[in-house]
Amino acid sequence: MFNYNEKIKNLILKFYTSIIDYLPKYSTSENYWNKNLVDTPLNGFTNIKDSIEHLKWRNIQYLNSMNIINLKQYDNKIILDFGCGPGNDLINISYNSKPKKILAYDVSKKAILLARKRTKLHKLKVKFLEGSEEKLIIPSSEKSIDIIHTMGVLHHIENTNAVFREFKRVLKKDGFVQAMVYNRDSVWYHLHVAYEIKIKRGLWPKKSLDYIFSKTVDGFKCPVAFCYNQKEFSSLCKKNGFSCELLGISTSLFEMEKLKFLWEALRHKKLNQESRDFLENISFSVNGEPIYKKKIAGINSYYKLKKI
Repeated sequence: MFNYNEKIKNLILKFYTSIIDYLPKYSTSENYWNKNLVDTPLNGFTNIKDSIEHLKWRNIQYLNSMNIINLKQYDNKIILDFGCGPGNDLINISYNSKPKKILAYDVSKKAILLARKRTKLHKLKVKFLEGSEEKLIIPSSEKSIDIIHTMGVLHHIENTNAVFREFKRVLKKDGFVQAMVYNRDSVWYHLHVAYEIKIKRGLWPKKSLDYIFSKTVDGFKCPVAFCYNQKEFSSLCKKNGFSCELLGISTSLFEMEKLKFLWEALRHKKLNQESRDFLENISFSVNGEPIYKKKIAGINSYYKLKKI
């Protein structure tokens, strides 16, 4: 099952995950993201070449994601990158479109510091807005934003009502939100989490799949990491006054690698019935991507939201 080194590593992981709930925790997502950043050198990039090479590498980790997002539609628009992090999407937007203006919002002081440094390196003009999770207010006037770009952010927020309220306030009448949230109907959830982590590796054997999922996507100590199927996310949006259109779903290369466990998972008696039904109904596209109910079964789901 595992070689010697893998067995030792897994034993260490078993011990660590068994005590993680007793270790000091981050009280809020804001605190967590002030200490932990996504895909960036500790002190930021020092030259444009490394910054661009990293961006190219990051973009290909999620199959077809750039085509789904279609950044060309950002031309001549006022864009708000909500949850800009260390600036990955700010560079993406600037290199793949010609926005009229870019604003970048985050609750992490450290992320804004690195994003500011990176955009300065690329000689890009971006207005940075620092916020607070406790009192979430976007420092922008009413009906001033054409497009809110928020990739991988909403699933880390517990009080989404406050976020949607601010989105409605700052969006222009014909504006929209382009969002990426984690997809429950994915290989990540039903194969990596339900089988590889919980059964094969024996980590968190008594915890729910939602709990385990939240520990596998952005770090063991990340305090909030939800996932939604299309119906769940559409319901959340409608409750907050937004229509919701699924633009597409992207599979990560990480998930593609995990497909090697598919038949092994289906043979295992302990696999839960929901995940078994999901995996039994997986088919594959011509390029090998997993499909479930005619939709790509990847972790990143992309939506277009408009005010109702």
